[in-house]
Amino acid sequence: MIIDKATAISSLVEGAEYVINIAGEVTWIKPTTAPVTDEQINAEIARLQAKVISDKEAEIAAKASAQAKLAALGLTPAEVTAIIGN
Repeated sequence: MIIDKATAISSLVEGAEYVINIAGEVTWIKPTTAPVTDEQINAEIARLQAKVISDKEAEIAAKASAQAKLAALGLTPAEVTAIIGN
């Protein structure tokens, strides 16, 4: 998942209304003055992208853990795949 400027702004400023032009410049409608800087927006993009990666890694680790636990209970690989999927 790619995090864009609009997603970052929405994460930082609840209820913000704005327009992003083709050059990526933000015109604030509500509030009328910029409540966050471009640096804050870029930092939020990086934070949200890192969270997406971290969440996906956690999902993969949880699936591997569940597969290992089921195998430890004596299930065959085919049975584990039937329960969890690939």
